[in-house]
Amino acid sequence: MSIPLKSMASGLKDIHKKIAADYQRIFSQDGQGHCEARTTILRAVLDREGHFTVDELRDALEQAGVSYELTFLTHTLESFVHYGLVWAVRAEDCPVRYEHAHLERHHDHVICVRCGRIREIDAARPQRLAEIEQATGYRLLDGQVTVRGVCEQCLAGRPEVFPLSAGAPGEEVHVVRMELTGPERKRLIGMGLVERARIEIISRDGEAGGVIAIEQSRVAVGRAVLDRVFVQAGRAPQSVVSPRAVPLTKLGVGRRGRIVRITGTGPIRHRLMEMGVTRGANVFVERVAPLGDPIEVTIKGYYLAIRKDEAVQILVEP
Repeated sequence: MSIPLKSMASGLKDIHKKIAADYQRIFSQDGQGHCEARTTILRAVLDREGHFTVDELRDALEQAGVSYELTFLTHTLESFVHYGLVWAVRAEDCPVRYEHAHLERHHDHVICVRCGRIREIDAARPQRLAEIEQATGYRLLDGQVTVRGVCEQCLAGRPEVFPLSAGAPGEEVHVVRMELTGPERKRLIGMGLVERARIEIISRDGEAGGVIAIEQSRVAVGRAVLDRVFVQAGRAPQSVVSPRAVPLTKLGVGRRGRIVRITGTGPIRHRLMEMGVTRGANVFVERVAPLGDPIEVTIKGYYLAIRKDEAVQILVEP
């Protein structure tokens, strides 16, 4: 049996009226102050559907003939988050978006880091929560997951190969080519910024540049670099190692080579990369201990002592 829309709207108003009355008492009991004003703002929030910013709420209130300071509105909305009345979706470089929290209606969000567009995710939430409980041993109570990404509209106009300046914070890419010259090119190549190198865009600061991670090294770069390094989304497909490549243990004292792959995984791989042992970096063998362990090398201007069991996992091309 269908319910007339008028009856549904009337029932919804009654629910909202009860929620506002309940929380007006709670505001008073908690000594919040300005209870009437907070209740008016709450009614405006309850009447909204979808996500909104504090500026959008202020505009709606002013159209209804009510005006509040932006600071007071923001403080009130954040108190509503505390009370469980609204959810707040927060993302870097985007204004906070609020949403009326409906009982028994839980969902997560994916937010575009470029334009701030938000989509709700409802799929298989109970199953996900059960999997998390099983993996962690926690008894999950409440909460939301906000996933960051780049929406289809922002991706639509971007070519397959694009400058780093067109990438988004948090995005993982790999180098296709560089149009750099001089000392800056030499500096970045020395830090591992070579063709196929993995890059993560850490932050962007408009025309000033940003911070990127080249493998495990974080580097501040200017806008000119971001505009002249061309990349592709995701990691580079695994390349076939040259038959000339040998483990670092076979390179020999006084010889140079270029790192083409690190075959190790887990903590060993992470430790090597944190020390600057990355694909594309040049390595020079200074000396080897009498029993072959450790091996002393120079990489990116630093002296390193690498254990034999680690060096054997570093493939180099003489």
